[in-house]
Amino acid sequence: CLATMILDTETMKSATADAWVKGIGYYLLSDLVAGALAKAPFADTKRKKWCRSRREFVRRTGYSLICSMLVRDSESLADDECRTLLATIETEIHGSANLARHAMNMALISVGIYKPTMRNETIAMARRIGPVEVDHGETGCRTPPAEPYILKAEARSKPKRPTKNKTSKSRKKS
Repeated sequence: CLATMILDTETMKSATADAWVKGIGYYLLSDLVAGALAKAPFADTKRKKWCRSRREFVRRTGYSLICSMLVRDSESLADDECRTLLATIETEIHGSANLARHAMNMALISVGIYKPTMRNETIAMARRIGPVEVDHGETGCRTPPAEPYILKAEARSKPKRPTKNKTSKSRKKS
């Protein structure tokens, strides 16, 4: 965990990133590594490689990397690249390993949130995919349904209209 906080992605070697990911056996560590590597010069290359892996935590890290890359810079992935990713998610999510499935769902949500021009097609895809079942073990964790999550994030990002404050008016009159 500490290594992800002090990592210099400019000097890290691509092979070191592969070694780190191969050693992951815990889902939160996968997310931390993905977050740290999102700014690495080789992030996109690793994302492509790791998303194809059949190993659960490697694949999870690849899809978590998508989320982290989009959070850092929504233009880090072109719309056409996102469409390719979404097509893969749609065809492979239900057959993927448990925790990889969760990261795939979060990548779908991330595209819907951080790529506003793709929001409608992402929501349509989420409807076609349906509920994503993930066993989170003996925790209170749940896998969020993509469509309501995306819509809630969209509603939060809209600027609020100013409201009249009746209390301040009544104070002015006094």
